[in-house]
This record gives sequence, C-alpha cells and structure tokens, in this order.
Amino acid sequence: MTDAERIQAAEKAIGYSFRSPVILLQALTHKSYSNDHGLGFDNEKLEFLGDAVLNFVTARKLYFEGGDEGDMTKSRAALVSRVPLRNAVESLGLLSLIRYGNGVDDSFFSDKAVSNVFEAVLAAVYLDSGSLSECEKFVFTHLFPAGGERDYKSELQEFLQAHGKKCEYRTRDVGDVHVHYFNSEVFVGEEKIAEGEGKSKKLAEKEAAKTALKFYGIKVD
Repeated sequence: MTDAERIQAAEKAIGYSFRSPVILLQALTHKSYSNDHGLGFDNEKLEFLGDAVLNFVTARKLYFEGGDEGDMTKSRAALVSRVPLRNAVESLGLLSLIRYGNGVDDSFFSDKAVSNVFEAVLAAVYLDSGSLSECEKFVFTHLFPAGGERDYKSELQEFLQAHGKKCEYRTRDVGDVHVHYFNSEVFVGEEKIAEGEGKSKKLAEKEAAKTALKFYGIKVD
C-alpha cells in the first residue's frame, strides 16, 4: 500500500479530509517504522495531545449532561478507557493502515497500544482543522456512536481491571412459549452485583453491565 492509498483509506474511514495529509500520515506512523527509515517523527507526541483532547471533549459532554464531579469523573474514565478505544480503532480499520517496522512485537497489539492510535488520529484532526467541533464529530461518531450509545460491558470490564478485579456473566434463557427472554447476572468473585433482562443474551448482558456500573456509582443515563 502506498502512502497516498493509506491516507485516502484513512480519510474515508474517519470521515474527514485533511488539508495537510502529512499530519495524518504521522498519526499512522509507529516509532518502529520511523526508526527503520530514519524519519525523525512518529505518532507518540500526537498520542499525548490526543489524550488531552479526548478527555476535554468527553468532560465537556458530561458537563452539559449534568451530574456531580464524582459522577462525571467516573463516567469519563469509563468512556475513554482502553477497551472502547481499541474497539473504535478496529471498527474503523485503522490498525491495518499503521506503518510499523521490523522491531514491532506482540505488545503493539495490546489494548494500550491500539487505543493510542485513536488518540493520535484525534490529535491529527485537531491540528489540521483547528476545530474542537471536528474533534467532537470524530469522537461522537466513532467512539460514542448512535447518539452516545455506550458499550457498558467494555466499560465495566475496564473499570474492574483497573481495580484488580474481573466479572462473570451467568446468563440463562428464562422464557417460555408465551414470553421469551433472557436473564443475566453479573458476579464479581462470588458476589452478585447486578442483573438484567433482555430479548436476547446480548441485550440481557448489556443491561446487567449497565446496572453493575450504577452499582459502582458510574453515571450511565
């Protein structure tokens, strides 16, 4: 793939046309590629800036939605955690567009490394457009899709991992010939912390995870 094809594919996925495509190419350049080719630039500084932009955009969204400081802090941490960011990168197909060199190992594909790609691209959008509204468009379209619909299971997983814990879903079909639905219970260790119901296993687990986030004081509505 040529750099021109890489840029074109990334712009199509992102939904933004760059006035200076070189900044997008930088966002798609891993330090291993830069080292191999003596470029003198990679996407690490963009990751730093993108992290700040993402936190600001998310904080601004939560501020106008209401809630106290504690609720907003917990919600922001869940929304911008590594798992949702990684999911967004994979959904956009950006991972296949990264330029990386021979020194890359399995750590490149960790949640942290992949989530950094989202932040680098966000920073590139900010620097090229000079507009926070363009950043919000990118974040709300690709990280918080469907008007802010959230991945509650990923948020719960990330929250628990940060506290050295993990959860288990125990889901069963409790319907009959007249009413068909699923019930899902969330356990942390042997403690049941929440449950939810839905017309499918996926919906039941989503509702259970949403209730579990509420249990930990994270605003979900």
